[in-house]
Amino acid sequence: MASYLTKEQVASLAPEEQEVFARVALDEARFRRELRDKACGYRGRWALPAILWIAATCLWFWKPDLSIFLPVAGLMALGLFQFHVAGINSRIDALIRLIELDRTDC
Repeated sequence: MASYLTKEQVASLAPEEQEVFARVALDEARFRRELRDKACGYRGRWALPAILWIAATCLWFWKPDLSIFLPVAGLMALGLFQFHVAGINSRIDALIRLIELDRTDC
């Protein structure tokens, strides 16, 4: 929205209006940067494989009684899967919002 005014139009504004315009433009830039950062990735993309690798390594070394371990491991895997899906969904939402912002700016 702030990109619709030219430099000459901004220069013709009163100093208070220029300050408000600068704040709005800065807020828009920060919002876009936050969306871009959210769309680019999240920690779970790296944490999920690391946690699963550590769990598999511990299972290989420790070899617990599987009758107790399997239900607990299944619930843990389900929780990790939900965390991963939520992270992917937030990335997709941020990407869609960025695309919508670009369409409205044209």
